[in-house]
Order: sequence, then structure tokens, then C-alpha cells
Amino acid sequence: MHTIESAFESEAIAEAHQVLGLYRFHLRDLSTPIFIRTLRPIGGNGVAFEQSHFIKTPTQSGPYRPGAQGGDDEPRALRRAVKSIADYFEEAIAAGHQPREDWLVVNESFSWNGSEAVPHHSQEKP
Repeated sequence: MHTIESAFESEAIAEAHQVLGLYRFHLRDLSTPIFIRTLRPIGGNGVAFEQSHFIKTPTQSGPYRPGAQGGDDEPRALRRAVKSIADYFEEAIAAGHQPREDWLVVNESFSWNGSEAVPHHSQEKP
């Protein structure tokens, strides 16, 4: 019997993930779309996420890159990803800063097809 897991049984395969979802949102007053991709490891547990951008506001010393990039299930992983950006955004606004597009730092590791980088600012994928 063939299973999804058995399809990846090969010494050539280092790791495999099933893409569960791709989500897009914008922060208030910014035009740059932020994408979150959720993935489940084939034959594994939990859900990981990848994000198109990190955030670096005037209240931070550097761009925030979440250490734990996942959760027990997709809603938890997605919430962790969104909060990793939204919380710092809200903190900067509360401190009196005006939102700026350059607060969003492109995650150069995020790709659409393995070779094409994330779209910048108003350039969106269909």
C-alpha cells in the first residue's frame, strides 16, 4: 500500500513537508503584503511556519526572527507567526512612532518556488 510518507522514502530525500496554507495580511497603514506559509513535516508532528517578512521598528535593536517557528497545530503556528510581527508593530505605535514600510524586512529565505524571492512592497503574487 502506498502512503504519502512512502512516496518520500528515498536516500535522496533530506526532508519533506506538506504545505497546509498560505496566508496574506497587511499591517495598518502599510501597503506591503506579509505572507505566512504553514507546513507539516511528512511523517512528523506539529506545524511549522515561514514568513515573508520580519519586523524591525524603532523600539527594537534588530529585526525579530522568531526562535520557535511552529506550533502543535496550524491555528497555533499561524497565531505565533502573526503575533511575531503584530506585537512589535503595536508596541512601536504605542510608543508614538508612525508606521513605516521600512519596518518590514524581507526574509531572503522565503521563496515562492525555490528560486524566486518574496515580492517587495506592492508587488504581489497572483
